[in-house]
Parts: sequence; structure tokens; C-alpha cells
Amino acid sequence: MSILHILGFIWCIPNSLIGFIVYLFTFGSSITEFKSKPYPHIEVIMNNKGTVYKIFKFISGGLAGFTIGSFIFICYENYCERLLKHELEHVRQNMVYGIFKIPLYYLFGAIAFLQGKRPYMDNYFELLAQDAEIR
Repeated sequence: MSILHILGFIWCIPNSLIGFIVYLFTFGSSITEFKSKPYPHIEVIMNNKGTVYKIFKFISGGLAGFTIGSFIFICYENYCERLLKHELEHVRQNMVYGIFKIPLYYLFGAIAFLQGKRPYMDNYFELLAQDAEIR
């Protein structure tokens, strides 16, 4: 692991703490965790059971997965390599933008909305993650 990776993970610790809290309160049981090959220090958490699964679907707004800091949350039914690449790009974004990533995400969504675009699909961070899916 390079010094830039280490600095990136230090820089995104506040966001990762939020991810850890989500993990504790929504994924405390019935989970499968695995380490992603390119980044073994990133938690990839998958779930598809009962109340925990329903909470996940509510939090994610029905999305296939979401990332907070260095925590990636994915439903089993949606897992694929392409989705993992998408979410790993969001981890990279957290490493680059650190504590500013979450407010910037919403700012870019608002800008897209004001331009008559879709706040999620046309969000700068989502466009980067969509590009990462095919790399």
C-alpha cells in the first residue's frame, strides 16, 4: 500500500466513522463480509435477510449498494463485479475529497437539479463511478 493510500484513508476517517455507525446499527447480524481484491482494507458488507435487509433498502433508497467512507454496503441480490467497481470508485472519491465528499456530493446533485438534470444520475461523483464500472 502506498503512502497516498494511507493518507487517503486517514483523510476519509470521519466519513468512515459514519459508515461504521451505519454498519453497527443496520448490519449487526446476518451479514457476509469480504475483502475486495484491489483494496483488502475496505469493508464490503452484503446482506439480504429480514429487518436488516429492509433497513438497508430504506437507507439506500432502493439502490443496489452505497458507500460511506471506506465501507461498501451491497445487497446480495444485486452483487456483481460492475457494482463493486462502481462502489470502489466512491471509496476512492472519499480518499481524495475526505470530509468534503458528502457535502460536495449533495452540492453537485443540487447543481444538476438546477440545470434540469437528474440529481443522482447526473451527479459528478456518480458519473465518475459509472465510468469506473467499465474500466
